[in-house]
Amino acid sequence: MKLVNSFLAVSLLVVCILSLVGCGKESSMNGSEKIYYLNYHDGDVFTDSIKDTFKKKAESSGIKVDFLDAKGDINLQVDQLRGIIAEKPGAIVLLPVDGVAIAPVVQEANEMKIPVIVLNRSVEGGKAISVTSDNKEAGRMQGEYMAKILPQNAKIVYFIGQNGNTASDDRWLGFKETCLDKRPDVQVLASAIADFNRTEGFKTMTIWLKLFPQINGVVAANDEMALGAIQALKDANRLNGCIVSGVDANADALNAIKNGEMSQTVKQDGVGQAEGALKLIDMYMKGQNPTENMIIPFSSITKENLPQT
Repeated sequence: MKLVNSFLAVSLLVVCILSLVGCGKESSMNGSEKIYYLNYHDGDVFTDSIKDTFKKKAESSGIKVDFLDAKGDINLQVDQLRGIIAEKPGAIVLLPVDGVAIAPVVQEANEMKIPVIVLNRSVEGGKAISVTSDNKEAGRMQGEYMAKILPQNAKIVYFIGQNGNTASDDRWLGFKETCLDKRPDVQVLASAIADFNRTEGFKTMTIWLKLFPQINGVVAANDEMALGAIQALKDANRLNGCIVSGVDANADALNAIKNGEMSQTVKQDGVGQAEGALKLIDMYMKGQNPTENMIIPFSSITKENLPQT
């Protein structure tokens, strides 16, 4: 009897060793370790920094990733995502051009049981795990700072990132709640969509400077638009006394704060977002199915705390 039991034990051990999934957990990545990273638009300074961090850390971990650029075109991104779904990859990291329009295709990925990680932005439908920051928090930090430092009866302009973009919408709402709702004396002279772009920020600010003889502050939904506005203010010799606030804490913005040209930026932790997405991929590879979204916090940076950043 002992001999029979020993034989059965050895047989079971051999079955476990030869099994494709072993005696541990099966990967939740459809048997594929191929990862796709769909960027909404290469050339955006902040999201490119996320992509570069993700790429370097993925390579150092031996994770193979293919990168695609939607060039800001939602129709192109829809086609890209559908083509990828047909390949049944292990996971998809998505920075959506339009969180509403892409949602039905995310649902198609759900049907094929392909994990979708939405990075930096949001998708309004389908099932995905997100790694992002609370964009309303960024707007609140801008609003709190501007409400404290703007002079009485200040006149300001506001740069929107993209129409319908949830980050743009949330940053505006946060700013409105903590500045405009609490400082009714502050007047918004104008607001405009500048596509998170420095050149568009410069062009729009140049026009506003011709229209408005008094501008006490510039609030922008990202640093690139704020930096474009700063250049226009400098060209018009009107930067002195104008308070400028942006979001992202990119290198040029930090230098502008150091040089006294920019008053505030709100740091969005791109490295933390990239690391969060890779952590989720690692969990999927290990057979885990994460259900909790990751929220990476913002922090306000001014000249006073710049040395600590």
